[in-house]
Amino acid sequence: MSRPLVALGEVTAILREAPGPTLVLFQLDSRLQEAEVVLAIRAAGQKAVFWQLFGWRHSIGESFWIQGGMYRGRVLPNLAVHFSANWSDRAVTRRFTRWRKKALV
Repeated sequence: MSRPLVALGEVTAILREAPGPTLVLFQLDSRLQEAEVVLAIRAAGQKAVFWQLFGWRHSIGESFWIQGGMYRGRVLPNLAVHFSANWSDRAVTRRFTRWRKKALV
């Protein structure tokens, strides 16, 4: 996907109709539009959707995502980034559950 904003826009449009907290798994494959992706996720709202992004360190620009702990949700609490293909569904679910508990308060 070399145009992540297009796909992100389509997902965001669908999510406007989704009831309750939603987990979105989104794979990135390039360093294109990193800041714009973050801004689009922020604009989508923090209460309705948790975004779990995935990608290889070298292809998505690890240095951008680790600044300020962004990959751990320190910049946007509803955003987490995982680097590599070997991810744990348990870890993703745990991050979503923690966010959902805070979002519903």
